[in-house]
Amino acid sequence: MSTRQSRTHRTLLVDDHVILRTALRDLLDRQPDFEVVGEAGDGAEAVRLAKKLQPRLVLMDISLPKSDGVEATRETLNACPKARVIAFTAHESPVVLNHVRRAGAVGYVLKDTSPTNLLAALRRVARGGVHFDPKLLAKAGRTAILDPGHVTDLSTRESQVLRLLGQGYTAKEVAAELEVSTKSVETYKARLMVKLIINNRVELLRYAQVKYQTHRA
Repeated sequence: MSTRQSRTHRTLLVDDHVILRTALRDLLDRQPDFEVVGEAGDGAEAVRLAKKLQPRLVLMDISLPKSDGVEATRETLNACPKARVIAFTAHESPVVLNHVRRAGAVGYVLKDTSPTNLLAALRRVARGGVHFDPKLLAKAGRTAILDPGHVTDLSTRESQVLRLLGQGYTAKEVAAELEVSTKSVETYKARLMVKLIINNRVELLRYAQVKYQTHRA
């Protein structure tokens, strides 16, 4: 098997600036675990290529011709449900972040980030995690990013998992309490991280503990 064929993170680049796409391709081509399978210069082309190529990762600019990045994210995920979209943008906007999150993106990286940080974010998302730019989180504060009623976005089961985590239950204990598998609990935790814009499980646990300042009976 060739080196290129053995790469695991098949990536679609979406940006209307050719010079930036070229730089991104050069960066990813030098990594042993990435393969750039396509490039798109607008939202419509991104959707078409995502449907055709079925990439694992889509690095999506937000300001695009024909279809903005938010709508392109939504349509791309409809065309390629297994893809994981990372917004790559110059917009340091909590509002824009929330829009792309609702469209299904699991990452938000600012264009002034370093190549090292971008690669780390891509790898985290490729492994099933989420990544929202720490610079934006620090600038805006979590309460500014999330809608006042954001917790109502959670499903009943997600809310139950969050509450039990906040009350000190382990994943195994949550599974037993809700009569589901531990794997299902981990899936709910991953969904919570996306919806609550939380980058890791430690932060999710802290969030749950603050929200549910109660103790097990």
